[in-house]
Amino acid sequence: MESTTKKSQRRGNFSLEEDNLLVSSWLATSMDAIHGINQKASTFWGRVHAHYDEYKKPTFITRSVNSITNRWSTIQVATNKFCACLCQIERKPSSGLTEQDKIEQAKLLYHNNHGVTFNFEHCWNTLKCHPKWKQNVAEGNKKSKRKSLSQEPSAPPESIHLGEDNVSQSAFVDLERPIGKKAQKEREKTRRRQDHMSSNLAEVVSEIKEDKKKSHEQRMEERQEFIRLTKERLEMEQAREERKHEANRLNKKRLEMEQLREEREHEANLLNKKKT
Repeated sequence: MESTTKKSQRRGNFSLEEDNLLVSSWLATSMDAIHGINQKASTFWGRVHAHYDEYKKPTFITRSVNSITNRWSTIQVATNKFCACLCQIERKPSSGLTEQDKIEQAKLLYHNNHGVTFNFEHCWNTLKCHPKWKQNVAEGNKKSKRKSLSQEPSAPPESIHLGEDNVSQSAFVDLERPIGKKAQKEREKTRRRQDHMSSNLAEVVSEIKEDKKKSHEQRMEERQEFIRLTKERLEMEQAREERKHEANRLNKKRLEMEQLREEREHEANLLNKKKT
C-alpha cells in the first residue's frame, strides 16, 4: 500500500502554482541572513521543503525533499539555458524590437539549441529580478566554465547527488556535460544558423510593421477618397433637386401666364360681342 502511494505521488506533475511556490521557497531560504551561508545541502533543502510545506495549498500533492530538490534542479538548468539564449539575443544589434520580441526570439533559440520548448517562463519571471538568482547564475556559469576547461568530456550523471556537506545555500546543480571539439563545432554551426535566423526574424518583424504602417496609410487614403466621393454625390443630388425645383417654378409661372392670356382673350371676345 505504501509503495503504491509513493508511486502515485511520483507520477504527479508539478503544477504552475507548485513551481511558483517552490521558487518562492528557494528565494526565501536563500535570502534568509539569520541562518547564514555555507549550510549543509541537507539542511538547506530541509528548510526549503519546510517553507514549501508551510505555504502549500491543501490540494497540492505531498512532495518529499528529494522531489522538490530534483524539481528545482530541472527548473534551474532550463532557466539558466534560457538566460544564456536571452543574453545572446540581447548582445546582437536590434532595431525596433521590444522586450517581448527578444523573449520570443530567446525561446525560439532555446528550442533550436536544445530540441525542447522552454516551459519555465513563469519561474523565470519571478527569479529574474532577484540579486540572489543573478548571483547563483553567475556562480554556476563560472563552475561550468572551470569544469569544461579542466576535464575531458565524460558521460552525463545518471542522477543528481545533493547530499554533500558544506554546500552553499544557492545549491547550484551542474548538469552540463563538457563538450568536445566536434560538439563545439556543431554548436558553433548551430549558433551561426540561429544568428542568421534571428536576423531574418528581425527583418520579418520590421517588414510586418512597415506593411502595417502602409496598410494603415492606404486605409486612411481610401477612407478620405470615399468621403470625397460621397460629398460630391450629395452635392450633385442637391444640385439636381434645385434644378428640378427651378423647373417646376418656371413651369408653374408659364401656366399662370397662359391662363392670364386666355382670360384676356376671353374678355376681349366678350367686348367685341357687346359692340356688335
